[in-house]
Amino acid sequence: MSREWLFDTNVFLRYQEEFGRLRGGTLVLCSVVVQELLVHVDPEKRAGFDRLLKRVPAGLILTPGHEDWVAVGNRLRRLLTSYPQAGNRLSKPEVNLLVRDGLITQCAIARNRSHRVAGKPVECIIVTDNIRDFEKVTHGTHQKFFSSQKVFGI
Repeated sequence: MSREWLFDTNVFLRYQEEFGRLRGGTLVLCSVVVQELLVHVDPEKRAGFDRLLKRVPAGLILTPGHEDWVAVGNRLRRLLTSYPQAGNRLSKPEVNLLVRDGLITQCAIARNRSHRVAGKPVECIIVTDNIRDFEKVTHGTHQKFFSSQKVFGI
């Protein structure tokens, strides 16, 4: 089975120069990550980032639709009601981060579903260093995520 790598923002910013080391996979981008990168990318790296965005084919940019937002809302509601103490302790910025991570997750879930329906032996895997939050937002799903250390061996 071949792989598609969907990098979380933290990994993208940290390992952009290492992408050439990826073997046996294709880089896909989530529009949520692109938005976060546009906010956080250093001005001196902006031109390189813009060039990378132009090279990624439209079919490899994943964008959440209405059903994805609904699925994330339902999953986060279950998470917050299953662990009421967590819901009471999370600040609005923390919940917003979980929403964005949930949308990234949902894009990978939808991508994997479309591959299965089409009979393609491809798996979209999220790469993040934000393991704790992705454990939360992938709870109850079969979505895989790996740490950057596992993917890059660094």
